[in-house]
Amino acid sequence: MEIIDVILSATLNFLSVYIDFRIIDIFLDKKEIKKKNSFFVRLLVWSINFVFYYFCNIYITSISIIVLLLLATMILYHGSILKKVLAIISSFALGMVVEECVWRCFSYYNIAEEMELFGGLITLIILIIIVLFLERFVGIKKNLYITNESYINILTVLLGNVMLIYLLSGMESVDRAKIILALITICIIDISTFWIHNKVNEVYREEIERQLMSEQILMYKKQFGIIELSQKRLESFRHDIKNHLLLLYSYLEEGESDKATAYINEIQTNISVPEQYVKTGNNELDSVLNYSLSKANKMNCKIETNISVPRDAFIQGYEVVMLLGNLLDNSLEALEKVYDRHLYVGISLKKGLILIRIKNTFDGMIKREDGIIKTRKKDTNKHGIGLKNVNEIVQRYNGDISFSTHDNYFVTDVLMYLQY
Repeated sequence: MEIIDVILSATLNFLSVYIDFRIIDIFLDKKEIKKKNSFFVRLLVWSINFVFYYFCNIYITSISIIVLLLLATMILYHGSILKKVLAIISSFALGMVVEECVWRCFSYYNIAEEMELFGGLITLIILIIIVLFLERFVGIKKNLYITNESYINILTVLLGNVMLIYLLSGMESVDRAKIILALITICIIDISTFWIHNKVNEVYREEIERQLMSEQILMYKKQFGIIELSQKRLESFRHDIKNHLLLLYSYLEEGESDKATAYINEIQTNISVPEQYVKTGNNELDSVLNYSLSKANKMNCKIETNISVPRDAFIQGYEVVMLLGNLLDNSLEALEKVYDRHLYVGISLKKGLILIRIKNTFDGMIKREDGIIKTRKKDTNKHGIGLKNVNEIVQRYNGDISFSTHDNYFVTDVLMYLQY
């Protein structure tokens, strides 16, 4: 085997192992490991597997990649052994199915002799396309934020590479070494495209996380201000409680119950805290609700709440902020467009079942695409992420979200199951 053939084989094998890891990423959660250590493990898997690929037959090579991937998942991923084995088998089986389909297509068109040279790269390109679709529609929990336009661009590059391979396969007069060099170049382009796609997604994810953290800090800051003010007013009330009780006692002795009632109402007004619409004891929930409801109040909105949840956290804090924050932001956006403003927020937890209902008045206009409600804001890439995040959290808890309209009200209902 000439050196250029070895380079092509090594490049194809590298891309194959990279795709295996990308498929495993869909099904398993990564451990918090330094990137250079993770890269070293993946590089070691490829290096060892390529040695088997170069010196051994296909059966030993297949066994080696399964064993190596299993060892790598022990180091890089969370999850049970069974789940890791299933992820590896899924990756391996998908590769076998695609390779078999490509081989049969080559045989059908009487070009089976070209399979060894061109079939491997075509198989890997098809696998890349399948992985992209899996990441977008199956790997929901991975929080992918790539836009539709970006996916179209990536797919165009990959399909263009398939066309180039097809054209190269028909160039009988071109030197074989040059064809292999072209295939190596195409393979490198595919690896680069896949890597760039991953990096762009990471940038999007980090940006969303920064925005979420910034909003969360504002909510907590406002909530702590409310708690501090509440404590000061209670301390002031406790300091003067004897005087309050003496005055109330004198009113009651003189039979002036109306004055006593009015005085009690006055005390209640003085010790109540403005912009504290809910007080469940759950800091995350109180923060996001009080923060959003204070915005609604500044819009002269009539606010109703019905919250029945425990003090202890029942879902992750960041999930509370993302779920309720996004839904309430959408409600506030709708309320800005009407004069008669009414907002209702109901949350309850019963026997492991979370029920959320948010109801607000709106202008009657809804933007739908393929039956799915879309944002009406101009920056659809940025603002469409909010509803996507909501759907991800709901599906994470095997729940359901529905939207309906009644008269001039827009109603959002969320149902989620807690896993104890």
